[in-house]
Amino acid sequence: MKLFISYSSRDRDGVKSLAQDLESAVKTLPHPFEFGVWFDQELTGGHDWWNNIISAIYHADLFIFALSPSSLESTPCRLEYTYASQLNKRILPVLLSEGVNPSLLPPELQRIQFVDYRTADKAAYQRLLSAIVNLPAPQPPPNPLPTPPDAPVSPLAQIKAQIEAPTLDLDSQLKLVYQLRQLLNEPAEAAGARQLLQELSHHRDIRAAVAEDINVILGHTPPPAPVTRQPAPASPKPTVTVTRGSQGGTGFAPMTAGGSTSTLKAVLIGAAVGLVLAILASLEYVGVETYDIYTGLSYTYTDYVTICGLLVVLTAVGAAGGWAYAKFVRKPRQS
Repeated sequence: MKLFISYSSRDRDGVKSLAQDLESAVKTLPHPFEFGVWFDQELTGGHDWWNNIISAIYHADLFIFALSPSSLESTPCRLEYTYASQLNKRILPVLLSEGVNPSLLPPELQRIQFVDYRTADKAAYQRLLSAIVNLPAPQPPPNPLPTPPDAPVSPLAQIKAQIEAPTLDLDSQLKLVYQLRQLLNEPAEAAGARQLLQELSHHRDIRAAVAEDINVILGHTPPPAPVTRQPAPASPKPTVTVTRGSQGGTGFAPMTAGGSTSTLKAVLIGAAVGLVLAILASLEYVGVETYDIYTGLSYTYTDYVTICGLLVVLTAVGAAGGWAYAKFVRKPRQS
């Protein structure tokens, strides 16, 4: 018996445990032919990942759908279970997490009793084994065969095309930042979203406040670890799932005057540095000793005019230097 697991990459850890349990369960069944759990650790570099998935679904005896809020929102998962249903495949939804409303499941899944595997304990394993043992008889595929779905295209491709446009108005900039911030939460899209945010910050039309918000977003989001769509094979058995994210994500905070605040901070720091230098320079003009050649007397005095001039001039120069740094050196800043 060949099993195919469809899941969202957000549920990868739970699915790994499920795959191991499924493999153990399948070994207990009578199987005159080859068996295995198709999991994406068998795909290697250079493979056409979507064609491999379509082929694995077609040859699978049982389509396992790892049921979770993330997988229900995932476009690749939707394409997979829809194609499996069109092929008349036996489908077994396996509930992995909370937050799933059975009444809101898609039609392909709603009419099938799912296995509650949230606890992943002995009782859950027995329910899983019982469901596999009591599967309905397999049905032949329809004739003619349904057209396989096209590979899901990453939303990053469309966003990149918009960023490469010669002009970008403020509304477009805000929408792009919002979309890319959401994609930073997707394991399969995070690296690309980060790169596109950096490219957007260099666009010639980018507003200072938008560029500063991009810097803040990137500063609060650590670079993702290197991710490959198809890890190296772990064993010679046919096993698969696909590395991809769902459509979830966090909202985008309202745009603030981040650029103005940052510039003001730089001006104040520059002014403070200039003030310190002015105070140090003014010490030369406090208690100055002089000799009056007409009276022949020595006396000391403080040159308040020069001191005031130093305080004003050097403080202003420091403030101007801070403004210039914020305006032309630090913006936009790579994170």
